[in-house]
Amino acid sequence: MEIGKEEKLLLALLNEGLRVKEPVESKTLSKADGHTLSGIDWDKLENTARRHSVLSLLCYPCLGTEEIPEKFRTSVQKEARGIVLQNYHLLLAGRDMVELLAESGIPTAVLKGAAAARSYPEPELRKAGDIDLLVAPECLEEACKVLERLGCRAAQWQPALHHVALWTADGIEAEVHTMLAEPFDNEQMNLYLKRKLPECLEHMSRRQVMGVELPMLDYGHHAYELLLHMLQHFLRSGFGLRFLCDWVVLWREDIPEAEQKRYLGLVRESRLKGFSDMVTAACRDYLGLEESRISWMELPARISAKEFIQEVLEAEEFGK
Repeated sequence: MEIGKEEKLLLALLNEGLRVKEPVESKTLSKADGHTLSGIDWDKLENTARRHSVLSLLCYPCLGTEEIPEKFRTSVQKEARGIVLQNYHLLLAGRDMVELLAESGIPTAVLKGAAAARSYPEPELRKAGDIDLLVAPECLEEACKVLERLGCRAAQWQPALHHVALWTADGIEAEVHTMLAEPFDNEQMNLYLKRKLPECLEHMSRRQVMGVELPMLDYGHHAYELLLHMLQHFLRSGFGLRFLCDWVVLWREDIPEAEQKRYLGLVRESRLKGFSDMVTAACRDYLGLEESRISWMELPARISAKEFIQEVLEAEEFGK
């Protein structure tokens, strides 16, 4: 599949949306920006953004852009309002969970949603669907009992081997994980991840997101967990643009050199450097991730991410 003009414009708008913290007043898009609005099917663009769960991220670059149709801007604004409300609902529920687990002496790290959102210029706009918590395997049973005191109940059908899915009384899904990722088909990789779990839980710190402090993995292990999550989806059914957006904003942070080295050590030890390079190259080439932010990754001189980004665009949020 070739990248169509709607997909190109979506990538351009995301490129800007991942930078700005407020609406750009009376912005004019021009051919000088590398794209044109002529002949754009705005319904198609909106549907594509929805299927990738990135429509809310277009809020700031779209609201002040004169040539974008009012109908499209209204849809983006409505989506953004809903995402903000949902995110605060998840955030406060997650805060209550980790505080109760901490009081019970169970070390816990928040994964994915809130942990990824904190890197965004406006974290509230990054869509999240559930709460992901990481605990040591020996703490899993006790952690579930603790969460039951908050009114959580284990789902009747458990879809995975290394996490337990629970539901709160008001319909929020929480997953309590005992590995950085579900098992791969490669047993050597699974053993490696099992050995690394205690190290991950030793490299945690409390970080603020949307005004709330939560325990999260330090940068190196957090990045590695995001990469594993992408790889798992990629191998099974593919993944969409939101995962790449998470990658862009993460590496725009001021990452300590020690955490950069830790990340490189993890991907090299587990032989995932090639996948890491391809994901990073796609973010550089199509979503504006600056070369200066990733020069330490030592990407191959000649690496084309065109086929990869085409697969991402085709796969949509969680693959097909």
